Amino acid sequence: MTALLDLKGLRRAFYGLEVLRGVDFSVAAGGLLFGLGIVVVMSGGQAVGDMAVAGNPIETVNAISYTIDTIGDTLRESGAILAGAGLIALAVGAHRSARQRRWGWVSAAAGVAFVGLGLTNEFDLGDAEVWLELVVGAVAVPAWLVVTGVALSGSTVGEEGRQ
Repeated sequence: MTALLDLKGLRRAFYGLEVLRGVDFSVAAGGLLFGLGIVVVMSGGQAVGDMAVAGNPIETVNAISYTIDTIGDTLRESGAILAGAGLIALAVGAHRSARQRRWGWVSAAAGVAFVGLGLTNEFDLGDAEVWLELVVGAVAVPAWLVVTGVALSGSTVGEEGRQ
């Protein structure tokens, strides 16, 4: 599991020591911004609910709710775009072997899904954001983690039991 969190080691394993500087930071920072945006929206929603129940003026509660939603959406959008761009940049250089190309295609697909998720709010696509969050969270990220783990271990899924 720690190998999956070591993006600098991933970059070194696939591309050499100094190729694509900053890409590992982009993926990590994007993930942190996205997570921070979710925390802001969830905790802010609780605070707004508490203020509304306590009898505060509705105009004030609505203004605070709007501000929290705007900040949370901005953090999630920028985080998703930053992480997606980093994954796409990592995928561009993956061409040395079949294993790297397979990893590159999955990284590119996950990156495109993340960028798409970041852009859905900007273009008001309605329920597309909810479905894209489901695809990113339930398909793209787990697939990328599995393929990355397999690529870093040097094996293929199911080979560990064979002699």
